[in-house]
Amino acid sequence: MRMLTVNIENVFLPFTQSQVLKVKLNNPTSDDPEHAVLKLFDRRFFERSVHPWDESKDEVLLQFMADVGSGARKDDYEGKDSDDYEDWDWERNYRVVNQELFQNEATVYEHLRPLQGSVIPRCYELVHVPGLLLEYIEGHTMDKLEVGINISQDDAQQAGSQAFDIAHRLRDHNVIHFDLRLANFIVSIARPLRVIIIDFAIATRTRRTKSGRRKCVWRTRYMKCG
Repeated sequence: MRMLTVNIENVFLPFTQSQVLKVKLNNPTSDDPEHAVLKLFDRRFFERSVHPWDESKDEVLLQFMADVGSGARKDDYEGKDSDDYEDWDWERNYRVVNQELFQNEATVYEHLRPLQGSVIPRCYELVHVPGLLLEYIEGHTMDKLEVGINISQDDAQQAGSQAFDIAHRLRDHNVIHFDLRLANFIVSIARPLRVIIIDFAIATRTRRTKSGRRKCVWRTRYMKCG
């Protein structure tokens, strides 16, 4: 991974399991875009219903890892009930979950490389945080569109048709998205109209069994697959 420096131009809120930023690349190469989306999986800004992050949590986690490394403490995280979690267990849990979601999204983008730049964003590279540097598409998510206000009836029908086709194209590539919300479809401002699907953190690749059912090839703890 190269050293990448950027200026943040926009922050897409709210943060959930990831943090999405519009950035301008500093000192881009001839192959780099001027603007991109930086999607980070940083546990410090993870959507947390309990145990919000502060700097003391990092100290606790680092001390725990040091103690495990020296043999002073047993690593009993796996199989531990969350009711029994201590501070370091929560931080490790968020770290494990974030890494899992990142690895899954990166794997799906690689698997769907033939669709990059058409119905899904291009993935330019992975970053260390961890995260992904993705194509920025100027447009609106479908949940923000209102016919007659910021989209015409004809464009709305075309966008809906493209979104339906995208779901089938993913299925043709043996991918189930698992989060087909309107907020995960972007309708481009540029013409010809283009619809792009985003957010593959909980997607999964499938294969057909002899019985004809689809079986998950990989999954995270968020996935269910029949």
